[in-house]
Amino acid sequence: MSQRRSNCMFGWIFVILIGFFSRGAMADEIPEERIRLTDGAEFSGSIVDRSSQYMVILVPRSKIATVDGKALPPPVVEGSEAPDFNVVDLQDRKHTIKESQGQTTLLQFWASWCPYCRTDVALMKSMAQQYEEKGLRILSIAIDDHVDTLRQFVEKEGIAYSVIAASAQKGYKPQDLSNLYEARGVPNYFLIDPSGVIRHVHYGAATPQATEEEQPDSQESLEEALARLMKPEETTKSP
Repeated sequence: MSQRRSNCMFGWIFVILIGFFSRGAMADEIPEERIRLTDGAEFSGSIVDRSSQYMVILVPRSKIATVDGKALPPPVVEGSEAPDFNVVDLQDRKHTIKESQGQTTLLQFWASWCPYCRTDVALMKSMAQQYEEKGLRILSIAIDDHVDTLRQFVEKEGIAYSVIAASAQKGYKPQDLSNLYEARGVPNYFLIDPSGVIRHVHYGAATPQATEEEQPDSQESLEEALARLMKPEETTKSP
């Protein structure tokens, strides 16, 4: 399996996962150990996986002071402000997160080679057709290495919403946009309200069938969260 395909869904492997399970029970179930690296650095963490080449170590985010000398930004979670960026899509149209204040934004991280992302294309097109005229803006950030291949896929599938090639953005490294949102592989979805606050985060496939197969105890569906945010008045109506 190629390295890029291993990124699909939750396949990214990190030597150190910063707060990856910080909101779940797993962090409490695995004991911490004192770990010393060959360069003399020491820290406490929980070993969650190991192989002949790597050890995956869970370190609580609250214990991280700096990374490469820089303080960590606030975690990207529901209720936090959506990080801003300045990008152009495949049609050379400029996009920022702040420009969408006043309307709901659905931000997707995906790749044309990812089978789960391909499955979600029909759902994304359906949501665009249903909600774009009501003010929804969809920004789809693709982590494909080859822009021409991405463009061919977008044209073949008839994708009309904005697609941004992460590898073709001036001033950004290919992984910068994913890192900015702390995306966990692909696909990932961030639903941002008109004030610029993240109201729903969905990791993994958004298509119901794929979600049920891969995540039997899945979080609330992306469709439900989007419908609620686009039509808040309906949630207060009595049956």
